[in-house]
Amino acid sequence: MSECARWAVRANEIIKKIDIVDYISRFVKLHATSGKYLRGNCPFNVKCPENSFTVSPEKPIFYCFGCHIGGDLISFVCKYNKFSPMDSLQLLEAIDMNKEPYHKELLNEQLEDELQIINTTINELIMDSIDVLETTKSTIDILQGIQSRVATLYANVHKANNPDEQ
Repeated sequence: MSECARWAVRANEIIKKIDIVDYISRFVKLHATSGKYLRGNCPFNVKCPENSFTVSPEKPIFYCFGCHIGGDLISFVCKYNKFSPMDSLQLLEAIDMNKEPYHKELLNEQLEDELQIINTTINELIMDSIDVLETTKSTIDILQGIQSRVATLYANVHKANNPDEQ
């Protein structure tokens, strides 16, 4: 069997083992709709309309009707973490083998630090933008929307990394 075929078999196995809703709901607040799908805000693009991100537990796939990004569980991990498909598969296999602490150490602590830097930078941009007369209200609204989403994401990651503080 070729390397590509082995990779495809591993990918199909992990997609069957890990529930896409359970995994994505770690990063996106999903809520049920009247149909078969779950909806939430797009984790890839802050300009997408609210609740344009959907997850189908039956298929199992995700799709955003705002930015038109979609795919399976491995595609989500690739896009969300900016990982290669092979790194995404290895991460999912580690999670499946109950190596969750590796996942938190690799992603959540780095993410927490990066989110803190992003949040500080956005705060500075907002303060600078308020002082500039040419800045439009929509620019400030966009920056405040990004800041709000980053702050929420930071709080969730921080809570996950520090369960004793709850």
